[in-house]
Amino acid sequence: MKRNFFFFIYSLVGFCLLSGVSAAQEPSQEKETFKILCGGTNLEKATTIEFNRDYKLCHHLKMGQAEYFRIHVGPDVAVTLEARTFDKGIAWNKNQRVTTSEPFAGLQLLDEEKEVLQSLEIAGIPQMTQKVSFRNRGAKGRDYYVRVGSEKGSIHKKHMAFKVTTVPFALGDLGTNQDSGTSALSALSVMPAQRYSHNLIGGGDNKDLFSFAGGEDEWYTVAIRSKEEITSPIKVQVWTLDKDKKKSIISYVSGGAQVITESFEIPEDGVYFIEVTPTMPLEENGLYTLELMPALGRGKEHFVGTTYIEE
Repeated sequence: MKRNFFFFIYSLVGFCLLSGVSAAQEPSQEKETFKILCGGTNLEKATTIEFNRDYKLCHHLKMGQAEYFRIHVGPDVAVTLEARTFDKGIAWNKNQRVTTSEPFAGLQLLDEEKEVLQSLEIAGIPQMTQKVSFRNRGAKGRDYYVRVGSEKGSIHKKHMAFKVTTVPFALGDLGTNQDSGTSALSALSVMPAQRYSHNLIGGGDNKDLFSFAGGEDEWYTVAIRSKEEITSPIKVQVWTLDKDKKKSIISYVSGGAQVITESFEIPEDGVYFIEVTPTMPLEENGLYTLELMPALGRGKEHFVGTTYIEE
C-alpha cells in the first residue's frame, strides 16, 4: 500500500516537473519563425536566400565583420531589405563576450560589381525596424548581394533578424482597402500606374503617407480624386529622406479637393514619399483615390500607362 502511495507521489512530482520544463521551453518556439543561416565570407561564397523569409545569423558578428547572401531579382522588380533588432546587443571586452542593451543591425544591397546600391543601419536601438527599397529596372533578371554587418557595433545572432521581400513593379494593390500610414515606417507602398481607390482622411486622421521606389531621371505626377465629403483643399508633398531629414521634391496645393500636381523629376534612385494633407482640419473623414502617374517630362500633359484623372 505504502509502495503504491509513494509511486503515486513520485509520478505526480515527475509530471509537474515535466510540465514545468515544457512551459519554460515554449518561448523557444518563437525561433521556429526564423531560419538560422550562415553567410559567405565574400560575394563569391555568398549563400543564396529566399524572398519573404525571416533569417537570423548562425553566429555573432563583431563590429566591421560581415557575411554575404545572394538573391536573384527578376526584370522590373522592386526589392525591399528589412532589418529588425530585438532586446539585447553584444560586445567584446578584452576578448570576453559581454551582453548589452544596445542591439545593432546593418544591411547593404550590392550589385555584381560590388557597388553599394542601398544600405541601412540600426545603431544600438532595441525593437527597431528599418527598410530600404531598390528597383531592378533592367529587362533581364540578375543577381544581387545582401551584406549583413555593422560598422558601428557588433551584431547579436539572436537579437537581429533580416529579410528581403519582392514585388513585380508593374503590379500593385489595385483598389486596395488598406489605409496609408502617417510615418515613414508605416507608409503604404504604391506602384506607378495603379489606382488606389480607398483612402480615408479626416476625423482626427489628417495626414496620409505613401511610399514608392523612384529611379533617377524618371518623371511622375500625382493625382488625387476625392468625394464630395472632403471640403478642404488638399496639399500634396513629395519628399525623400536625406540623413534622416526631409528633402522636398515638390509641394502642391490645389484650389479644391481634386489634385493633379505638376510633373516632377526623381533626382536619384531611392525611396520617395507622397504626403497628403487637408489644408484645414476635417471633422469628418472622407474618401479619396490616389494615383502615381508616370509622366513624359516637365509640364507634359500626356501620361504613360495610366488613366488620366479629370479634375
